[in-house]
Amino acid sequence: WDFGDGNYNYFSQNPTHSYSTSGIYPVVLTAISDFGCISKKEEEIIINKNPIAFFSTDSTSCIGDMVNFIDLSYSENNEIIKWEWEMGDGITIYDQNPVHIYNYPNLFDVSLTITSSGGCIGDTLIPSIVAVSDLPTASFDVSSSFASELNAEIEFYNNSLDAVNYFWDFDNGQYSEKKNPVVDFNNLGNYEVVLSVENNFGCIDEFRRIVHITPEYSIYIPNS
Repeated sequence: WDFGDGNYNYFSQNPTHSYSTSGIYPVVLTAISDFGCISKKEEEIIINKNPIAFFSTDSTSCIGDMVNFIDLSYSENNEIIKWEWEMGDGITIYDQNPVHIYNYPNLFDVSLTITSSGGCIGDTLIPSIVAVSDLPTASFDVSSSFASELNAEIEFYNNSLDAVNYFWDFDNGQYSEKKNPVVDFNNLGNYEVVLSVENNFGCIDEFRRIVHITPEYSIYIPNS
């Protein structure tokens, strides 16, 4: 056998050969009988280039975020028809451009293996490409969940953990970025107070609580 790339095999009837580069190779089989008769057969084989696997993604995210992966792979000879993603947390996805949610904080290695229509395979592994951060914990108490309209000043006690920024929405048109604000509710009603907190990684959590402002009734007892 003459494989056309400078390599030969003189002994095997049905050999296996690996080509190190792509190209068109003239393969020649020379057969010799017991009587010394010679016959030759030549055929060209085409060795395609392997597809190149590559991708981009959101490098930083928080627990529960949707992380987008964009396939940037290419193939010179054949169409890419199969994608296999190993997301680093035990999950395998077969979409071209997957979206994945990580449920715990860590640095995740992500790999992509692609297959072309010619059966050629390319792969890549990018270590620690996705950094997933933990969420802060939003929480607060109030000086009173039920207050009368005559004494409607409410103190808010922030119990949040691992937070550096705070944003309060008091459901009455008032807002605050203080850690422990004091708010005077001027009108009757039930107010859903929302505290949103952010940590150093930009991850956000929120906590809600209802504050009830009730009417104050006066009872008049006339003198007999």
